[in-house]
Amino acid sequence: MKILITTCGVGIGHSSRDLALAEYLKNNGHTVEFASYGSGLKYLK
Repeated sequence: MKILITTCGVGIGHSSRDLALAEYLKNNGHTVEFASYGSGLKYLK
């Protein structure tokens, strides 16, 4: 399944938790992409 995670870009708290979720999903055969902005986007890159 293809999954898009949209993450609040204010700070990195949301991004760090969503990254853990994405890793779990990828390990279970899913394709994951992110949409974010600001410092959250910088953290995810």
